[in-house]
Parts: sequence; C-alpha cells; structure tokens
Amino acid sequence: ECPKQKDRQNAGDCGCSVPVDACFDCKGAPFGTAFVDNCKLCVSNITEACKTDCFGDWGGTAFLDSCKTCAGGNTGKLPITNTAQCIVTDLEEIQNTSYWKVSPNPTEGQFNFELTELSQIHILNAEGKIIYQNNHTGKFNLGADLGAGLYLVRFIKDDKIETIKLIKR
Repeated sequence: ECPKQKDRQNAGDCGCSVPVDACFDCKGAPFGTAFVDNCKLCVSNITEACKTDCFGDWGGTAFLDSCKTCAGGNTGKLPITNTAQCIVTDLEEIQNTSYWKVSPNPTEGQFNFELTELSQIHILNAEGKIIYQNNHTGKFNLGADLGAGLYLVRFIKDDKIETIKLIKR
C-alpha cells in the first residue's frame, strides 16, 4: 500500500512512482477521499461540502423568507418574517403547469380553474392585497364578482409559489 514510507513527501516519491498530490488528500491522508469543495474548504464527504444558497452563492447565507422570496445574504433584500407583509412587487409570467390551468384569460365573466393537486389559492388586487384565499382541488370557477382590472393569483403548493396575472374586462 502506498505510500510505503510516510516520510516520502517529494513529488514523484510516494513509494509507488505516483506524484505526491495523487497520494495525499487535502487532509494529508494517504490515498484519502477528502477533497476541496466550492467554498475552498477541505471536507471528508459530500454531505459536508458547502452548498449554494437561494441566490446561487456558494456557502451563502440567503434564504427563502416568509413570502418565499430569496432574502438576506448578498440579495440586497431584507427578509420578511410576517406573511401579512407579503406583497407582490415583481411578476414572472408562468404558463400553465402540470397541476393547474386557468381559462379564459382575459375574461368578461369568470375564470375557470382546474387543479390536479390540492393547493392554496390567493387572489390579490392591483394594490397587492389578498381579496380571496382558500384551499382548492379539481374544477371550480372564481371571479364572477370581481370588477374590471388586473388581478394576481398565487398558487401555493408545498414550498413553491407560482404567481400569474389575470385580467377581468
């Protein structure tokens, strides 16, 4: 087993004609399995290795706050701890997913929802205030009583929130 002699520390002299850097891991163990992770730390296994935070920083401290927004760390956003303070300020248009569909959009009447999995539904007005919330699954209709305008619908399932725009004419 290499190295045959622990005092052999020079390149090419591990006792097996193998370069030193191939003989010792980052913790100095001969033929060990420790490695340097993306945070430049020497770790013994993958479970100790640093990970990316929600902002994509290796070993970062950003996390999903109560509004499921990536905050803290290098995001430049302060975390919100009270869900009552959650207001939609930025929209990412999301098409129908595998578990929900909404049609027609825009509409002059009501919106037809179809959910294949139990989800919490929030409807927000243009000011970002929740005007409807309930748990739903299956087919149902909402919005017949809404006035003309832009509305946001949040689909909340597990730890994922998807937000879409709905237009009532």
